[in-house]
Amino acid sequence: MTYFGVFSLLLLNILLFYNTNSFFPSIWPDEVLFFSPAQNLINGEGLATKVLSGLIEGMEYSTLWMPPSFFLYSSFFLKLLGPTILSARIGSFLAGLLCILPLMGIGKKFGFKQSSLFFLASLLFTDILYFKISSTARMESLCLFFCLFSLYLLLTEVSAWKKYLLSGFFLGMGFITHPFAVVFIPIALIFSYYKDSFRIIYILLLGIGGLLPLLGWATYVVPNINLFILQFGAQLGRKKDLLFSVFTIITKIKIILSGFKYPTYKLLILILSTLGIIYLLNKKLSSKINKVILINVFSTGVILIFLFLSSESWYVFYLIPFICILNTIVFEYGNIYLKFIPLLTIIYNIIILFILLINNFYINDTAYLQEKYFIEIYNKCQDKKKVYLQAIPDPYFYLIQKNNNLEIREFIPGELPLPEDFSKDELISQDVYVFYNEDLIHPTLKKYFNDNHSLFEKSEINIHSEYKSDLTFFAIVYRKK
Repeated sequence: MTYFGVFSLLLLNILLFYNTNSFFPSIWPDEVLFFSPAQNLINGEGLATKVLSGLIEGMEYSTLWMPPSFFLYSSFFLKLLGPTILSARIGSFLAGLLCILPLMGIGKKFGFKQSSLFFLASLLFTDILYFKISSTARMESLCLFFCLFSLYLLLTEVSAWKKYLLSGFFLGMGFITHPFAVVFIPIALIFSYYKDSFRIIYILLLGIGGLLPLLGWATYVVPNINLFILQFGAQLGRKKDLLFSVFTIITKIKIILSGFKYPTYKLLILILSTLGIIYLLNKKLSSKINKVILINVFSTGVILIFLFLSSESWYVFYLIPFICILNTIVFEYGNIYLKFIPLLTIIYNIIILFILLINNFYINDTAYLQEKYFIEIYNKCQDKKKVYLQAIPDPYFYLIQKNNNLEIREFIPGELPLPEDFSKDELISQDVYVFYNEDLIHPTLKKYFNDNHSLFEKSEINIHSEYKSDLTFFAIVYRKK
């Protein structure tokens, strides 16, 4: 019954993805940046991010600001299904679905009953933020799969040297998919303690296994070490700035909650779940159950700390499985009143899913509104060759489909610490500039527009819906005369 129920949840998620992928989640500029090297790879042009050519040094032939695993994974789906955003999203979505396997395996090792395992899967597959991020052509779902599989292996009965080497290997694979996997190192150590207690040999085996994928990455990095320092270093510099200077604590909390629909209600539910866990810890449960609670509280705490440090709403994705486990613990061991808390989470999740469907299919035709928005942008680009995009939803794939000869550049965040002189010529050479928020325009371009306003026609695109839409179809366009 449990497996039939989980299979039904999988089918419902696939059906939801099939019906919403064209507009939900919005096509994000990141997806273009990660699609570009995968596409160039299958075209035999290496891991080049051509949409950043001239903006970040070396991108036109080598992408080094992110590890390569996701690009390789994504290129497989582009080769198999065709070079479209849907193909890339299918790859990420599939990895998100597969995360249920190690997650349920972990739950089984923790001693969850069959009904609780189904409840665990229900919590994951009804979570709209989990669906949203795993449906985006980014590396979070693949990275999470590797990390969860690494943790699952630590709880198995496989011989120590095999499971620690393999666990380290998959943790290393997670890291060369996205560096956020480093957060799972202390989590892996606490899982190891739960199963086998700390031993130096186990930690060494875990480290050796983790080094193997890193050595593979090094073979790609070393021949281009100077570019790697520039590109990857710029990413690290941006994270440092986010940590120390950009956001207050209150803003960081808002960022963490921003991915949830009706974040205030979500926060209240999370507070109730926390109180439920505290109550269980104060009950006279077995030491094994208390250990299960504590290691998952520890894991959640570690990820929360890194979320505060990074201030990236994407990374809340890594928190969701552990919130699901903690809610399942309350469901498994709580009394009839405590069980209401995780059931409230399911109810919240289902209501949000229904709101998504009703708002985007019955109240608004979001797919139609988005296409209308893309058409307006395309009309601004006609008879022009070079286009600079900083738009959400991102019209890149629509524009390329309509005119494959367009030379499109994606924006680079203004806070990315890169030499301004290198990108200036490319930035000011574009024919059309599209922005979704004028306050976020790159400083070099702001000055260029102010000094040369007579060269441009400035206009706005604003596609209104009869009722309030989940998406905003607004853009400011600067078009050279």
